[in-house]
Amino acid sequence: MSGVDVDGQSYRKGASSAIIEFIKGKGGTVHSELEQNVKNIANSGGTPLVVCHNAQILGVIHLKDILKGGIVNDLCSCGKWGSRLL
Repeated sequence: MSGVDVDGQSYRKGASSAIIEFIKGKGGTVHSELEQNVKNIANSGGTPLVVCHNAQILGVIHLKDILKGGIVNDLCSCGKWGSRLL
């Protein structure tokens, strides 16, 4: 989790577990919808990033890695150089 405090206001972003702990520590509550949204993003192959302001969830951002064209060939050529991919 990371974030900033500005003029008495707290802004944070991070994994859902860290944000939930942060919000509960500030006396806030977390709706059950959050867990379902996080699971949906994770199950689709994305990375959920939860954002909050003080003790309130603002939303969940779906981070998604996109492989660039030609990356498969580049990775395959690593074996020719003696590298092993895990």
